[in-house]
Amino acid sequence: MEIWPTQATFTSGRQVSLAVSSGVAATLEVVVTRLGEQVASSTASVPAGISTVELGVFDDGGYAVTAGDASTAFDVLATPMLRPRYGFLTDFSPGRADAEDAVLGVLRLHLNIVQFYDWMYRHADLLGTEDEFTDACDSPKSHRTTADLVSRVRAAGALPMAYAATYGVGKEYAARQPEQLLYHADGSPRMLADLLYIADLSGPWTPHIVAEYRAAVDRLGFAGLHLDTYGTPKIAWDATGTAVDLAEQFPPFVRAVRDELPSSTLIVNNVNDYPTFATGTTPQDACYIEVWDPHLEYSHLVGLIQRARTLAPGLPTILAAYLVPFAVAPAAEAAWAARLSLATVFAHGGHYLLCGEGDGVLVHAYYPKFVRVDADSQLVLRRYFDFAVAQGDLLYDPESHEVTRSYLASEENDELAVSADVPVSADPLPGHLWVIVRRSGRGLTVHLIDLGGQSEVEWNRAKSVGGPLDGVRLRVRWPVARALFGSPEAGPALRAATATRDGDYVEVTVPAFTAWATVHLPTEPA
Repeated sequence: MEIWPTQATFTSGRQVSLAVSSGVAATLEVVVTRLGEQVASSTASVPAGISTVELGVFDDGGYAVTAGDASTAFDVLATPMLRPRYGFLTDFSPGRADAEDAVLGVLRLHLNIVQFYDWMYRHADLLGTEDEFTDACDSPKSHRTTADLVSRVRAAGALPMAYAATYGVGKEYAARQPEQLLYHADGSPRMLADLLYIADLSGPWTPHIVAEYRAAVDRLGFAGLHLDTYGTPKIAWDATGTAVDLAEQFPPFVRAVRDELPSSTLIVNNVNDYPTFATGTTPQDACYIEVWDPHLEYSHLVGLIQRARTLAPGLPTILAAYLVPFAVAPAAEAAWAARLSLATVFAHGGHYLLCGEGDGVLVHAYYPKFVRVDADSQLVLRRYFDFAVAQGDLLYDPESHEVTRSYLASEENDELAVSADVPVSADPLPGHLWVIVRRSGRGLTVHLIDLGGQSEVEWNRAKSVGGPLDGVRLRVRWPVARALFGSPEAGPALRAATATRDGDYVEVTVPAFTAWATVHLPTEPA
């Protein structure tokens, strides 16, 4: 049996329902929990095949659901952009036959915003004149297919986002408008991969492409735009030979797009964190960073999230960190790389663009080069996204602050001691149990990420296959002798952990877990 929500995110006040796929007719006991507390239960009789079960209306927040041995999660939000789970689609070929399967993947992984990658006719002429066409990379496309997928994604409770190059110009347009391009100091044009020229955002290109964006949104129904940049050039020369700092051009460009599309969702790609310092306070809806070398290690992912929070206050942070191991390494080792990268990003309150096209994961900047993963890897990914949705109230609490180095035992701290059969560290070190501590009005949350079996901590390398880690204990000065435990591969819900009082301290026995565990000490008793 399998269950999943009928919306990637349910809007506030909407009836929540589940899809149930069962091989036989059955009677189910459906239990809904929030942060370890049961908030609803019901009995439902379902036929063989796929059916729908209504659960009721819930307050905004994240929830775990169990029905027999099956589990899933859902959240209720005023807008998906409060907790954006970014996915992708790349196939807009005429007569696409598996659109329903692709959108089912959106629901199973709760992908509530979906990037439509390279859906357009040309970078400077988005719609062209025909419904069916071949794009700049010789891929067959159909606006009818795109419009159908836009409609399906919206119906699934997600926001369809049009990929939109900011300054990428095809050869035809470049030949007609050389004065709108950027150049090297020697007068040769700046190009990307011998395919695209780079436009000068300070000139006529901006009103041209903004009008193209408007036409695409109006005709095809996109909810917003993914404004792509390439990270380079940072300095170039315009057609008059004047040096241009591109970081200065992006903010007015984003404002021009916002002025034309005031109600559209806008996301700007800051390639390798450039130029987040300039775009962070522009009128966009998320701080999105595509991650590349030299951001190599888990600590670098954390640094990007923390820096984004400072430069783009109040915006969710999305990292696009493509996992090459899925293309080159054994599946089990790639899945462990995914576990540790997802745990790192989620535990620090970030979001991760990785999955799409049903069972696909991104391994390359050109999204059509995504790879399909095996059933075991799919299950791992699904469990991690289920957990992030169900525990979103902890992971994405805007009032949550990291306090690891203020709490973890040291010469100065005696608030929290963590004991384990491997060394313990506040940093992601090879061979260690990595501890992250966050404090909010809901309580104290301790994340445990098992790097005990790893010889290095680069996020984009295949990882040693580990097993459950047992025997971890916490001793924390805390007023309430109560602890909740959760781990993605133990299901999306939190459950009670053994917690005993010893003077000022609460001692918690952490159940065995694989890769990532969360222990939450609430401020209130049960």
